[in-house]
Amino acid sequence: MPSVVDLGAKIEEIKNAISSKKNEITAINSDIEALENYKTEVNDYKNSLNDDVCTPFKEYDMTAGDMWLGKNEERAERMRKTICCNLIFSMSRMNLLILSISNAIKKAQTMVKDLESEIEDLTNELEELEG
Repeated sequence: MPSVVDLGAKIEEIKNAISSKKNEITAINSDIEALENYKTEVNDYKNSLNDDVCTPFKEYDMTAGDMWLGKNEERAERMRKTICCNLIFSMSRMNLLILSISNAIKKAQTMVKDLESEIEDLTNELEELEG
């Protein structure tokens, strides 16, 4: 049978482990919140880029003036296509960033669940020792 000193040390060790895991959960939840805010910010920027830049740019009529007819019009249309491709590429990269952030959030949430499970196990062990 363990001595009272050993039992007290074991109880203190478990309490410290529980406290440490709770602090870790708090830090991870803070990181999750920051990631969710950043994800929202990137998504809002992407939507704004699409609504305020891409769509109007694609729909702008460059043929309205006589000066644009011919080579200038063709050159302007080539430039528009190049810019549109670059914008689409940028939005695609933003989608990848949003997906990466979402995956990081899921991993962090899994870490929190694992830590909560460990806390539950430690709490049960503590109750047995104190009981």
